[in-house]
Amino acid sequence: MFRRVILLPLVSAAALVLMAAPGSAAPAVPGGTPQELDLMQPCAENYGFQIEVVATLSPGTSEPRTTLPNGLLIFTGSGSATVTNTTTGKSATYNISGPYEYDPNTNRVFIHGTNLISNMIGEPFLWVTAGTTSFIFDQPFDQDLRGHVIHDVCAELAG
Repeated sequence: MFRRVILLPLVSAAALVLMAAPGSAAPAVPGGTPQELDLMQPCAENYGFQIEVVATLSPGTSEPRTTLPNGLLIFTGSGSATVTNTTTGKSATYNISGPYEYDPNTNRVFIHGTNLISNMIGEPFLWVTAGTTSFIFDQPFDQDLRGHVIHDVCAELAG
């Protein structure tokens, strides 16, 4: 299962995508309210610890910015998120950014830039990726990851 922070109205769907700069200070998010997110614990199976994610998003981030003529919904907004290993207390803060597109007809998401993706279908992972990726909610990746993994967050928080 995937979870995506910016997809707050679709949080029961599946993806978490965060802009990354581990260990960096979180940006100020005017008017944002911190909220804990349930990512289902992708670090538990391979690394043996639970995580907590707290995200702060700018107002309006969970609402579509625009709808394209083909029906794609465009979402943008600023924010920050902190992922914490609840056993050791070690944490990393990520900048949330980036437009993404959602196709309500196919349930496909197109993410751009640097993102944090949590997967619970098959091998669990929590990765920071760079580049464009698309996937269908609640489905395994059906396309190659266009871009690359730049951080394995579970591995970083395990150390």
